[in-house]
Amino acid sequence: MPDRQQNTGGDTGQAVYLRNGWDFAEQRAKLDEPFIIEAEKKHYLFRYYLIPMEL
Repeated sequence: MPDRQQNTGGDTGQAVYLRNGWDFAEQRAKLDEPFIIEAEKKHYLFRYYLIPMEL
């Protein structure tokens, strides 16, 4: 079975570029997501512990 990087015969150059672009974006998101989650955790801890809550 061909993978997404191989041309299957009916794709135009633009279609291949768009299809592979989504694959690249998904791979990049998987790499960046752990850093974003860690930053969000630090933000919430900062907000909870260091900034006084006003009622």
